[in-house]
Amino acid sequence: MRAGSWLLLALVALVPLSRSATAAQLRRSHLNPIQLENRLPGTTAWQIQTPALNGQISGYGSAQSVAPGQRISFFVSTKASRFTASIFRMGWYGGDGGRLMVSTPSLPGVLQPVPAPDPRNGLLVCNWSESFSIEIPSSWVSGIYLVKLTSSTNHQSYIPFVVRGTRHRSPLLMIDAVTTSEAYNVWGGKSLYVDSRYRSAAAAFDHRAVMVSFDRPYQQNDGAGWFLSWEIHMVRWLESRGYDVSYADDLDVNDHPGILLHRKGIIIAGHDEYWSMAMRDAMDGAVASGVGLANFAANTGYWQIRLAPLGSQRDAIEICYKDFKRDPIHSSDPTQATVMWRSKQVHRPESELLGAMYEDYLGRHGPYPWVVKNPHSWIFKGRRVSRGTSVKGIVGHEEDALLGRYPHPPQVRVLSASPVRTSTGSRRKSNSTLYRTARGAMVFNAGTIDWSYGLDDIRASWWSYPPARSSPSPLIERVTANVLARL
Repeated sequence: MRAGSWLLLALVALVPLSRSATAAQLRRSHLNPIQLENRLPGTTAWQIQTPALNGQISGYGSAQSVAPGQRISFFVSTKASRFTASIFRMGWYGGDGGRLMVSTPSLPGVLQPVPAPDPRNGLLVCNWSESFSIEIPSSWVSGIYLVKLTSSTNHQSYIPFVVRGTRHRSPLLMIDAVTTSEAYNVWGGKSLYVDSRYRSAAAAFDHRAVMVSFDRPYQQNDGAGWFLSWEIHMVRWLESRGYDVSYADDLDVNDHPGILLHRKGIIIAGHDEYWSMAMRDAMDGAVASGVGLANFAANTGYWQIRLAPLGSQRDAIEICYKDFKRDPIHSSDPTQATVMWRSKQVHRPESELLGAMYEDYLGRHGPYPWVVKNPHSWIFKGRRVSRGTSVKGIVGHEEDALLGRYPHPPQVRVLSASPVRTSTGSRRKSNSTLYRTARGAMVFNAGTIDWSYGLDDIRASWWSYPPARSSPSPLIERVTANVLARL
């Protein structure tokens, strides 16, 4: 057994004991796993008080998702002499937002090296020594979990991971968009967008990485990736309403496409921009088989990526050249080239699946109101609306529209038409859309990354892209609930 593992495993076994009687009582009440889980005591202790904004402590996991019974290792670097780690499951828990699953004793801190990027492709891989590991107990419910690292100097950061469901196949499955978190991750100086050593935007983009590794901490939200920017709001809302939902991530969809099948619906929230061919095939196949898709997001499935192994890890490297001629396989296998899905080489525009598709980034403009166009749609059932009814602070910071020059299902209906001004100053209208397939699958596309800001208003001052709204919107909540009910 690895050093540091035995005590943590012992703690995992001990922590639930004080709650086991309550859990046993709840199991007899015929509630679903999410309802049972959220009746257990929550805590706000998952929240960071002193973010490690200057690299005082950071870490990453050996996997982005795990199943009960599997082991996950954590790799931590800190300038402090010692640190602790507490693992929380994120949910509602009476508004507290998380439940403490286990905490480590004080562990020795090690300052681990920041690798230099590969000069050929910008790849940064941290070959750090393991700090601790855990075997996921069978009692842990599927969800998004945060490891909160706290140094002996009281600086804190996160490591996120997903626990997949195995025993219970819930009707709803929410996808954690880890490939997009990694694409934007500039930890170590490189992402699929920039090389931070260059001051001009053009030079930074020209010298960007074309390969990024999951074997490094996330820079965004002090290690949490984009989870705290958008997905946390959807998770809290879903679990506060008791939806029977389980969780997986993009890599799970890539490797195990069957996880999408035999469900009522798939949920995407926020920013899920980077899809592999296997992911797109899995999504298309699920919808074609009758599984609904609720895309409470925008800019979804915009870039094609490839995933590559690293050592024993199957999907440790994400590849996206964003330039057809630069991709080495552009001649041998052009449809696998890492360019936009709507490009002429790949020719599978997002609109064929989603209806509306990415239109533009709003830059310093917005966010804008979400404006009703079709008030007679069933999605507004339970709320009195008229054409032009609007909700402030929902359309941003990237948005979709039904673009006539690209193919889309003929039965698509436009639900909203929200005036926006894009990053280039162009004035356009963003759309939410809806259609139903011949097999009965419903596909809803909110057409805005910020949709979940209408569901929950939790925030911290240091989170990236804090919600523009100061409170949830009853209309956005009603539309979300109606969409999920129809799934």
